[in-house]
Amino acid sequence: MKRLLLAFFLYSFTLSAQSNFKNGFNAGYTQAFCLNKSNCNVKVPKAPKHDENRASFKDGIDLGEIMGTVDRLKQIHGSDYENLVGFSQLRLINSRISFMENKQLYFIENDIETAFKIASASKILNRAGEAPDQYGPISQQHKLLVARYKSDYRRYQRDNSVAKSSGGPTNIGIGPIKNLNFKKLNPAFVKAGENTFKQKCTACHAAERKLIGPALKDIYKKRRPEWVINLLLNTTEMLRKDPDAIALLKEYNNIMMLNQNLSEKEAISVAEYLRTL
Repeated sequence: MKRLLLAFFLYSFTLSAQSNFKNGFNAGYTQAFCLNKSNCNVKVPKAPKHDENRASFKDGIDLGEIMGTVDRLKQIHGSDYENLVGFSQLRLINSRISFMENKQLYFIENDIETAFKIASASKILNRAGEAPDQYGPISQQHKLLVARYKSDYRRYQRDNSVAKSSGGPTNIGIGPIKNLNFKKLNPAFVKAGENTFKQKCTACHAAERKLIGPALKDIYKKRRPEWVINLLLNTTEMLRKDPDAIALLKEYNNIMMLNQNLSEKEAISVAEYLRTL
């Protein structure tokens, strides 16, 4: 009797140690795969990555039921599964799974690639009347980026990747500066930029250590001069629409950089000074 009680206690402890989402996923998958058959020998796959504090039992059941149904049909029909289901239905099924899995992942990582995956799946489901929002549960900042690139993550990557030919960044940001090439340092211009930087920037930035904002030494290994100056001149729009600025905002706890209302000459002088750090 004691052994039985101990076994029951250990089972209950193990079950309670699992997240609600995982329990729901296991139950949903088993139900859909076995269809209440008592002699069903099912091996439930590992539950997708999820936030245990936000993912619900119902979320787990919904995803488990779809994946269990798919695996049951694949087991029955083998290589004929895709032909049997058809392209349109297969696309919907894959979109449902992608949406549910990436929604859980987004609650943890909140990254732009996952946002594009969610929006892409949600758009397909929305057209089929299965989702109320074509962008899904992604942040407003990510919605703006997805809309700007029309859900095309490859184009987003191309526009924001490091150019192999030049060995440097390519994003120039959003603002009036379209093309700028640094020339020989002008000491007077650099001094003016240093004075402006000390007056308006040192509360949040240092050369070699992070403060409220990032360290600025060697900034031009990561950013083009045009991007830096446009951020100084067009701060608000850059933080709403530019992918690199949005990523920095997220990295630094969404603390907004203030618009210092610099003139173009002042912004360029600050950018020149940053070359000397």
